Amino acid sequence: MSTLREIEQAISWLSREDLARLREWFQEYDAKVWDRQFEDDAQSGKLDAVATQAVEEVNRFKQKMDSHMRPVSLSVRVEPPLTDPEIVERGRLLSSEIKRELAAHEAGEESLDDVMRRLRGEAWSPSSEDLAHCSNTR
Repeated sequence: MSTLREIEQAISWLSREDLARLREWFQEYDAKVWDRQFEDDAQSGKLDAVATQAVEEVNRFKQKMDSHMRPVSLSVRVEPPLTDPEIVERGRLLSSEIKRELAAHEAGEESLDDVMRRLRGEAWSPSSEDLAHCSNTR
């Protein structure tokens, strides 16, 4: 049998085609050796602890997810579209106002948070108090 150094030197002399064939052969050989080792380890019980640990982690994850998920019951009511001329006109006016406000924001006159605060009474992005509350509830 040759030494590793001799094998390395012989490989360095191979043509590209022979090197490609050697690489393919070695990958198949290595996979067979790995499969044999894996089966031997499985039959000897060496993998039992790993399998048990994996099952325990999956169960912990399921419990964690179950504790975060709750069924929700929602009721939905479908309303016919509003056709009252006064309501339609108020909607058009509100839409125009929103468009003007957004145009002012795009022109750099106001921040989006300022526009939303004026229109909705609250900012577009959460306040620092909201963020603190969210992080405290986790």
